[in-house]
Amino acid sequence: MVKKAIKNTDQKHEGFDSVRYRNDYIRLNYDRITLAVKKGRKEKWNTEARACAMSLSEYITRKVDGDL
Repeated sequence: MVKKAIKNTDQKHEGFDSVRYRNDYIRLNYDRITLAVKKGRKEKWNTEARACAMSLSEYITRKVDGDL
């Protein structure tokens, strides 16, 4: 006997969608910059950011702005 996985597409989660809200907020309030660096550099920066108790994004932004 073969069992089929049943997709329940009739039930939709109605209510507050926190993921959609967060994504919409970010889309409206932030610019996205893609940065390509040589292998290993991201991990080095990430280690430095963690040592300063910052996210990698915050660390890079503050470095570029001259705040660090």
